[in-house]
Amino acid sequence: RVPESSTVRDYEMHVFRGRSLSGNPGLPVRWYSSFPGALHVTRPTQVKSFVLQLPYPPLPTLSFRAGQWCDIFLPSSNFTHTGSEHTATPARDTAQDEDSVYTLGLSMTSSPQMAVEQRRVQFACKMSGHPIVKHMHTKARVGDTVYIDGGHGPFYYDPTTMSRRVVLIGGGIGITPLMSITRSICDTKRKETEDEKEIQVKLVHSATTPTELLFYRELCELERAPSSPIRYFSTVTRARKPQAMHNVPHGDPYQGRTERISYEMLRDVVRVDPARDVFFFSGPAGLVKDVRGHLVRLGVPESRMYYERWLFASPS
Repeated sequence: RVPESSTVRDYEMHVFRGRSLSGNPGLPVRWYSSFPGALHVTRPTQVKSFVLQLPYPPLPTLSFRAGQWCDIFLPSSNFTHTGSEHTATPARDTAQDEDSVYTLGLSMTSSPQMAVEQRRVQFACKMSGHPIVKHMHTKARVGDTVYIDGGHGPFYYDPTTMSRRVVLIGGGIGITPLMSITRSICDTKRKETEDEKEIQVKLVHSATTPTELLFYRELCELERAPSSPIRYFSTVTRARKPQAMHNVPHGDPYQGRTERISYEMLRDVVRVDPARDVFFFSGPAGLVKDVRGHLVRLGVPESRMYYERWLFASPS
């Protein structure tokens, strides 16, 4: 996650010495499992999903809100030189007798309820040059210890204070915090009484090709479930050949839209309500800028918009 005031290079090479961004020691957790198949892992997307087992009492559990991100920490001792393959090592102060630590902010894809009830959290990340991401994709094994701290950031959904008509708009891997919100809403709905106000969720996901529609099957199943609060809209921007339309996660044929998210799509297909809906959107900076422009044109006030820009960097 790159703050607007920081450069991409600054973000990529930040080193934190054994402390979290909040100044508190990270919560130690262990890999519960890492599944190459939990999400559809392909060469175009190179996305993997990971589940972490949190410590059991008396140690505290991780506390985050649906949509927030957490810091993942790994000591420099986890990174090594292997043959001609070089994995960057952070700078180290030889006067200090402690490892330097790499850190990376990642959005949870699991609900906060899962952390409390099952003591597990889940996140997904796309392969990149970041040392932590490279380590998780190529070297992490079940039973490894990592450190996690969170949640962080103002991007979260609170059903007790916000509208119960929610519109989620994601681009590519930017769907990850929106999945946390979606799963949290579904977990909450299962426990609601009949007199509680009905919640409605519209989730729009745009990807370059059908292969990159992460969580495609799960979202389709959630939409089809009895009394489901979810309506799912998918769209791809570069699938023009008929054979490409079948290359969807888990082998399902893709039958969704093939266009960019537009003012007309939000107005006529998703049918947003500028006066009542609350909007969360996340993804590449270009998508966030475009979606914000469409919503302003539709008459959505800034106070009902929550968004995150994602920037990506190559290692120096």
